[in-house]
Amino acid sequence: MKRYVFRSFPSALLTMVLLTTGVQAPFGISSLAVFLMIVSIPFLATAAIMRRYSATDLTFVRHNLIFALIIGCFAVVAQLNGGIAYPSYLVSIAIHLFFFSICLLIIGAEGVWRSFRFAALVNVGFVVLQLGGGVSGFDVLVRLNFLGIMKADNVEYFWFLPRVSGLMTEPAHLSYLLLPPLLVGFLDGKKLKPALRTGQLLMLLAYILTMSLVAYVQLGIALLINNLHRKSFRFFLITLLGLAVVGVGYMSVPFARDRIEGVLAVMDGERTDQSSVFAIQSNLLIAAASLHDAPLLGGGITSHRRTYERIIDSLFNFPIDDQWQGMNKDDAGSFVLLLMSETGYLGLISFILFLYYAIVRLSLQRSFVAVLGLAHALTLAVVGLRYGQLASIHIMLNLQMVLYCLSASHSEPARCGVANTQAV
Repeated sequence: MKRYVFRSFPSALLTMVLLTTGVQAPFGISSLAVFLMIVSIPFLATAAIMRRYSATDLTFVRHNLIFALIIGCFAVVAQLNGGIAYPSYLVSIAIHLFFFSICLLIIGAEGVWRSFRFAALVNVGFVVLQLGGGVSGFDVLVRLNFLGIMKADNVEYFWFLPRVSGLMTEPAHLSYLLLPPLLVGFLDGKKLKPALRTGQLLMLLAYILTMSLVAYVQLGIALLINNLHRKSFRFFLITLLGLAVVGVGYMSVPFARDRIEGVLAVMDGERTDQSSVFAIQSNLLIAAASLHDAPLLGGGITSHRRTYERIIDSLFNFPIDDQWQGMNKDDAGSFVLLLMSETGYLGLISFILFLYYAIVRLSLQRSFVAVLGLAHALTLAVVGLRYGQLASIHIMLNLQMVLYCLSASHSEPARCGVANTQAV
């Protein structure tokens, strides 16, 4: 009974955290998910102390100690370069690192995936509610603000269909949550039960209805990377054809066309009227400036904000809209840009090599744990192009899943299919 409680409660807690990342929290905390993480620390610490550790668990702990040491080193770099801009971010990183790593130690990669998948399907249910609100004209069902969700004021429509976001704050964030379980289905669909395949179709429809250019590009890149590595050229061509069809259809959506035209305007050196395009453009210039000033180690953790505030007004020859000032200055709008700015070439190249190693090693294995690790590695690679918050489910949880599955492949190679693969 005790063992059941210590395993089932973290699973339910993780599901609640995944479902409440966009819900307002008390006491000025960023979200209800973070509040739940904080209040659960005593229980999780007790559960972690009382359990027995396998070889995979011990390897995973060692990997996280190295990761924490790296974070500490770049915090020192920031301190030497003018101080840490906002120490609360380091606290948030520590909370997310502790919570997700302990959940993995207690319920394992498959337990985390079940929570992830359940949260994704609950969001699909709210997507149906949003679609019903859009068709019937009940805007309150589209916004879902009565649930305390911190959604943007404007909701974009294509005909009568709203851009759906479920319980997340915006459509792109919903796509980040749906991407790992979707990729598991693509990578290991033949082994999924019929009921699970039905769930995959529902999640794919919800993913499409986010109408997010970023989401479509990320799914396409993830599938292309996997097809290339596996030398599956037939599926590579099918993926390219599918992307072409989706791209043509996407261009017929007015707000989508505006975003693409905004990207093309920036590429031609012109001014864009799209805030999301400006966010990436401005933070790319900030990251380039940081990389020029400190190419090897960057400015250290939280330094991007300081550099942004110091030079943003000097980067453009036109006045910046007040609503655009400071957009993504804390996370650069991209984890890749954030690494460029705060960790220099050393951090950026290390991250790329880590992802390459994880994708190659996990794709050569045949266990379900390896499939989970590969799905989350591909997600981390593509989501990191347009999302920058390390202290989040979209970066930290994906990273922890990759570390855990890699730990399993190192400590229990036979169980993960390494020996059989190498024999082939």
